[in-house]
Amino acid sequence: MTYGTWNLAGTQYSTPQGGFVSLGPFAIAFGPVTQSQAVLVNTTATVAVPANAAGVCIIPPIGNTTPSVLAKFVSGDTGFYIDPGQPTLIQFDSAHQPANLYLVSGGSVTVQVQMT
Repeated sequence: MTYGTWNLAGTQYSTPQGGFVSLGPFAIAFGPVTQSQAVLVNTTATVAVPANAAGVCIIPPIGNTTPSVLAKFVSGDTGFYIDPGQPTLIQFDSAHQPANLYLVSGGSVTVQVQMT
């Protein structure tokens, strides 16, 4: 069930071709927040993904620059780095929903994790 849409649009400046490029708009459907928790990441933190979650928003301290945070859905995977100072929104494929979210950091940072 969809309750709303998160819309994203913007402009990328200083492109390799010079000038700017318009991005989006992108519309991501979402439901209400079903789980929200502060997660301390100082090595690896495991967050269970609730059944039927549509996605996750990982919110670090806004403007934070360190430490780096790595997100992954398979513990043995290499994962991917998320912005340490801006929210990251990830929508799940309902046919392949992950069981867990793993957050990894070499330092110590508390992030807010919201499942929808």
